[in-house]
Amino acid sequence: MNAPSGLRNLAWLATLLCLVAGCSHHNPNGSADGAHVATASQAAPAWDGFVQGKPVIVGHAIKPEELSATERKYGIAPKRVDGVVYQDNVVLLENGDKDVRAVDDNGVGWTLDANVPQVAALKRGDILFATSRCVGRVIAVERQGNDVKVILGPIQITDVIKEGNFSYDQPVDLHAMVAYSAPDYSGAPNSTAAQQMTQSGGARSDASSDRRQVSYFIVSPSGQWTPMATSARRPRSPFGAWQSATNGTAAQCDIPLPGAPGFSLPQSPPGFGDVANAPPPPTVQMVNGMQMYACSFDCGGLGLKLYQEKGGVKVWINAIFHLVNPHLVFRLGIHSNGTVNAHVALGGGVGFTVAFDALATKDLNANIKEVGTVPMDVTIPLGGMAVPLTAMFQQSLNLETAFSAKTSVLHAVGDFSASGDIAMDYANGHWNIPPLQMTLKNNLASAISGVSVGINSLVFAVDQRLLVGVGTLGFATGPYVNLISSITALKQASITAGCRQGTFGMQLGGGIGYAMPKVVAKAINFFLGLVHVAPVPSSGFIVRLKNNIPLVNLRNEIPDGCSG
Repeated sequence: MNAPSGLRNLAWLATLLCLVAGCSHHNPNGSADGAHVATASQAAPAWDGFVQGKPVIVGHAIKPEELSATERKYGIAPKRVDGVVYQDNVVLLENGDKDVRAVDDNGVGWTLDANVPQVAALKRGDILFATSRCVGRVIAVERQGNDVKVILGPIQITDVIKEGNFSYDQPVDLHAMVAYSAPDYSGAPNSTAAQQMTQSGGARSDASSDRRQVSYFIVSPSGQWTPMATSARRPRSPFGAWQSATNGTAAQCDIPLPGAPGFSLPQSPPGFGDVANAPPPPTVQMVNGMQMYACSFDCGGLGLKLYQEKGGVKVWINAIFHLVNPHLVFRLGIHSNGTVNAHVALGGGVGFTVAFDALATKDLNANIKEVGTVPMDVTIPLGGMAVPLTAMFQQSLNLETAFSAKTSVLHAVGDFSASGDIAMDYANGHWNIPPLQMTLKNNLASAISGVSVGINSLVFAVDQRLLVGVGTLGFATGPYVNLISSITALKQASITAGCRQGTFGMQLGGGIGYAMPKVVAKAINFFLGLVHVAPVPSSGFIVRLKNNIPLVNLRNEIPDGCSG
């Protein structure tokens, strides 16, 4: 995901919907339907992946306030224009944002107006294209009075578009990004579906911390939090067995957390007891006991900030891509024979920082192990392309702690500078991945500290993906580029010499299609089974990199070689 210079941010990991444009009021200089076809005075960009002899639809930047209320809530409807050929069997709703009545908190259920003839005629197996978010294969449908309720499954972008050329080359206004949440998304860590799976396997699940409010904030350097523009809705259940959980609450606050000025985690026995007995940090995002929040400007970039408390363990994590003057470049050529060429690049990146503080209280009884998707999409509105494509930043994570002693503290920081672009380009059967260098600015082992009478460790991995396409969360489909980063910290007992080891790895991947971590697909398919829907594949690709490209593989130890 990049284009110009600097680190190209990707789409992630920690959130479900997309924002895009394509209506006439979005582009007063374009055609009546909002699509802007390149003319001789505005030549289409040179790129060998376009369909030759066909016009190129050129997109432009839009702001959320330029969208109607229904477009902001449900996504932008597709339009029919010269230069774009849709598949013959697509149920295309050109007023789709107005035809949608509701979207469920699980992210896969949609309620539509049964008075629309095309909606009333929907059946299993149909490909529905109502909005940038409400798109997919109908895998369940039910008529209830004036409503039609559907569950949508994954598709390829070629299932809706038969032929077309699309181009976008614009600066990114981070303040104009919009976050869409699916608080009860089955693929979220410790979701309702995950808990039910655990219970069905005979294990116990503590539901006392089940809260599902998800909110995004812009964080200023002083620690002041301002809510990010987020699509809000009340949960609705399309099927009897499909019950949404009660929402928790989100609060704006100005109390600094780890990574914010003014916060310091005590590193000595007299101090960490104060943290252990203090109330938890302010609730900003909750997914069954896990708090997450994303910052997009004043914290210096795009990233995940997470707080988790479970079993007597508390963990704070920041993982941020630092951006300066970000710029998005996107090219897409879909050929009538099914061939797809694509270029995705997000420029302006200057570095990556990951930091965490972990605390085992005197009540330690279990370590944390959470794997899943942050149940939100942070989106960049794209306008004027008739097909409502959206740039989505998505994240999945894996968090594991291994505290062997109570009242222990573990702290680590990894700070990297970046040079080069993060981007993917696939044209005519060939990959082109620009070189990217990540340089560690500190020794990982020397940045590990804490107090303990035993051996403690923490593993955190995050998959951050930038996808430009249609759909939402795990079922979003289109060209994407992603970074997979992992950091580990291990520290022996403080009463000994104390071996400290830190590792950091980063890889780049890319493809065209959709993909979910297997653990996410397992949870989604468990949920689908509850409503008697057949399971869906965890991934579907038109093409993807055969092997991820290694970018960083570091291991630091103090003393050198102490871990063997």
